Amino acid sequence: MQMKMETSPLISATGKSHSLRAAGSPVEEVDRAPLIREELSRILQSRVFSLSSRMRRFLRFVVEATLEGRADSLKEYVIGTEVYDRKPPYDPSQDSIVRTEARRLRSKLKEYYESEGKTDPVFIGFRAGSYVPVFAHCESLNADRPPRERASSQLSEVLIAAIPFEDVSEDIDARDWARALSECLAHQFMMIDGCRVIEVESVKDLNSALRERSGFHSANGAHLVLQGTLIRDDQSLRVTARLADADGFQLWSIQFHLEANRKDLFRLMNQVASALTGRLRAQDFCCLNSTPEERTTRNFLNASILAAENSMDQDSPTDWRSIQTRFANVVRSAPRLARAHCGIANCLVETALSGIAGSREIVLQAKHAVLRALEYDAGLSAAHACLGLIHALECDFAASQRSFESSCSLGPGAVGHRQYALLLAALGRFEDAWHHLQKAQSIDPFSCRQKAARSRILYLSRRYEELVQEYEGLSIYGSKPAESQLFAAHTYLELGQPNEARQVANRLRCDARAYPELMAAVAEILARCGDFEFAMEITEHFKLLSPEPPIGSSRQALLALALGDKKGAINALIDACEKEEAEVLWLRVDPRFDAVRDSPCVRSLDAWSRARYAKPASAETPHFFPRYSCLDLAAEEPRVA
Repeated sequence: MQMKMETSPLISATGKSHSLRAAGSPVEEVDRAPLIREELSRILQSRVFSLSSRMRRFLRFVVEATLEGRADSLKEYVIGTEVYDRKPPYDPSQDSIVRTEARRLRSKLKEYYESEGKTDPVFIGFRAGSYVPVFAHCESLNADRPPRERASSQLSEVLIAAIPFEDVSEDIDARDWARALSECLAHQFMMIDGCRVIEVESVKDLNSALRERSGFHSANGAHLVLQGTLIRDDQSLRVTARLADADGFQLWSIQFHLEANRKDLFRLMNQVASALTGRLRAQDFCCLNSTPEERTTRNFLNASILAAENSMDQDSPTDWRSIQTRFANVVRSAPRLARAHCGIANCLVETALSGIAGSREIVLQAKHAVLRALEYDAGLSAAHACLGLIHALECDFAASQRSFESSCSLGPGAVGHRQYALLLAALGRFEDAWHHLQKAQSIDPFSCRQKAARSRILYLSRRYEELVQEYEGLSIYGSKPAESQLFAAHTYLELGQPNEARQVANRLRCDARAYPELMAAVAEILARCGDFEFAMEITEHFKLLSPEPPIGSSRQALLALALGDKKGAINALIDACEKEEAEVLWLRVDPRFDAVRDSPCVRSLDAWSRARYAKPASAETPHFFPRYSCLDLAAEEPRVA
């Protein structure tokens, strides 16, 4: 007789008892804690766990914390310090001990419930991507079925078929690149909680592999198929990756353009694999207890989010409004999809920082969107990072640090490190900013937002020669976005090379015509080069200095300075601070404001004062980053002229 679990199979981890109905018996209240602790004791004394003292400590710690109502504290950083004795400065993104041991723990529990624990009345397990245990109380007419199978509908994994990438250029070196990328991808996916990899040699081999795993498919949800191609031409390499579902429907495609030689093979292929897995977030394709139609809908929504996020990282000037609309379309179809709300918030933040007018109101909209994302998924690291940057734009640096701490405790990705680096740079903490920027670079160096942030921080920290060297050097990670080109032009001007700056500005004029904020930056560069006639022509055409301009007062101040109107620039800066514009964040460190930095009016600006003297919320609370805290009052002041 087939066993059934009536009512909810999960004993709540919130601290409340569950009423469970045993087969053929009346409802009775179950005191869950003694049952779970008995099961924990059985597991810890079993043969499977007898030689794994640290694994026993890990399991006991998370189970006891959950039973005591401290499930929210079970983050990677906490487990690393409490169970594995990691000491500050412990960085979970660099030390993977907890993630590695969590995978081993899942494997050990599976082994236990397939052997000694077959008839245990309680099941202890973990959902994919979580360190909080779940508990199942299983009573039935047939105890032969393992608890692992009883609870399989609650614990889901994504099965990924990684088909080796194909070299289509018939180049011997390219075949090696393709093989290296395939191996790196398989490794990266296997490092993700909740992902399992099928190794197949071709699409033909995939069908038989899926048939062998059809039981797993029906119980655990989504299958994904990842394949791609490499094309090599001299030193140029184009990598195309395609994602499909098990039925062959194409869900997503992405391309990376590289300039490289053979000596960089392993490093670059590892970076491509890291960027691919980081952007894909395969674990989001899990579908618990879903029908094929529901899985198809879920896959379509996730593919729509991936396409929108991919647009955010393209190299051409970005229309943040249209990308925001794409995320909004997903929200209309799935209002509780946190990643879509986070995408809206990130688009709004980028819009506010682009120099557009009315940025204060846009930041408030972004805050509303990211709080909605956290309401639906409090464990979304990117949402905490976005909220941290929003708090910084509001000059609430203590709240900003708390949000970045939350992001990092959840395992930050490239976005979290990059946004934290921008905050640190705005506060003049350039060494610390570079530390986090390099972490983001190691995860995804192909993102245009990463390239723009790198150029901005190099410029703000006055590392002019290094910025020019990167701009003129081999484009290893693809072409430069417009913002990187603008900072390169300003750097040429700082180095006394107006002809080079003029060339950059003229190249940007064609691509930037649809974006007044970019045209304002082009006009500023031309004015600084001495081409006042061209600069005024752009200014008048786009009404950049009119009473109701399409750009913010911060951008007006920069343009006025370039045109030689220092008084107008100071008035525009005062106006920007009164409006609490987003770009006031850079006022303290931007070299372009050196001409007015010592002005009494500028020194008295309230926003600048708050940026200089912000204090942490509690002096007793230790900083999450002992070496890299943006609020360390003992830190040196930035070296600005």
